[in-house]
Amino acid sequence: MPTTEARDTIGITKDAIYRVWEKNLTLGDISNTQPKLESFHYYISSTLTSLSIDLDKISKTAEIWNVLNRNITILNSDTSLSTTQKYKLDIPPLVSLLDKETLDFCNQRNILSDATIYFKLIYETFQNIKGIKITLQSDYEIDNLKMVRFDVKIRDEIDNILRKEDKFYENIRKLISTDSMMNFVLTTQVV
Repeated sequence: MPTTEARDTIGITKDAIYRVWEKNLTLGDISNTQPKLESFHYYISSTLTSLSIDLDKISKTAEIWNVLNRNITILNSDTSLSTTQKYKLDIPPLVSLLDKETLDFCNQRNILSDATIYFKLIYETFQNIKGIKITLQSDYEIDNLKMVRFDVKIRDEIDNILRKEDKFYENIRKLISTDSMMNFVLTTQVV
């Protein structure tokens, strides 16, 4: 894994850790801290400081950690769909293209590994890709349904793109579940 990609992954991991623990831990003055259902107080040094911990939130945090750990492991491993070295070098890391909202969406649904497969298969199927923009999009026909949208700009003939789209969908059905596929949408644009 290139050094910059590793640093980006580490930064995302640190941000995720910080956000989860920030939501679940509160640091406060003992005189102002009232224990909730199940809280423990830890006294630090000689100052009157306490750390309140909500055990239900910690349990949920552990579950989130399992998902994050699995996703980070998948992102760090070199599991490309192609055997050519050129493919490995040309594909940008998926997490570098995801905004926070889209990354959170993928993590909440445990589909980040499927999104990575989807993303890599786009690069394997289409040639002359000039850019990919990944966004979270609401479905126009179904309320409260969101999908990860992959907008792919390609320099090619329309007939070739349509043939490759058919090949893409044929291959993606073999790689990820139908339930996961419902979270993604592919749009192609000729440039």
